[in-house]
Amino acid sequence: MARRNDHQPEQLREMAIEAAQRLLTEKGAKALSMRNVAKEIGYTVGTLYHLFQDRDDLLAQVQLHTLSLLHEKLATAAIAGKPPREALFTLAQTMLGFIAQYPGLWQAWMEFRPKPGLTLPEAYQPLLASIFVPFEQVLMPILGNDPERAGVAARVLWSGIYGIGHLSQGHKLGLKGASQVAEMIVSLIDAYLAGLLQKAAR
Repeated sequence: MARRNDHQPEQLREMAIEAAQRLLTEKGAKALSMRNVAKEIGYTVGTLYHLFQDRDDLLAQVQLHTLSLLHEKLATAAIAGKPPREALFTLAQTMLGFIAQYPGLWQAWMEFRPKPGLTLPEAYQPLLASIFVPFEQVLMPILGNDPERAGVAARVLWSGIYGIGHLSQGHKLGLKGASQVAEMIVSLIDAYLAGLLQKAAR
């Protein structure tokens, strides 16, 4: 076991966050406890409580990593030059791919409910907003380049895509495979775009 003076506090914080990410990725949210994280990094539980208020505080830091990963995936999705329908489908596939690749991190983020009094990291809200930006960029021209309307529309569509992906992974939709999930995503995008275009034409 490492000695308490082997690492500086900031190093210990990073080690603990990385260990929490590994536990979530490899074993899921149920495996994430202060005791397990302490064991992973070779320090005592008491040491962790000098660095984080509690498990929720540690988990809040992990959320930054999850959002950063998702932001990077969406920001680098190949949508340049594609028509809105194709661009949105590409973003949807990217999102569902992320959920499939990082189920533990995704589950922990979706289930995270900051308790009263817990201060979220300063970068949390900007990162959260960033995951909707690629959707907003595709939808902006359809919505008269209105940022507010595009922001709402992006979140509505994002939520629908998430719902299909989450329910299908939990085998709650009775689908036979990825092709049917893709059909549902296309149907959602087509219907939503048709509604937006109809409103824009009025």
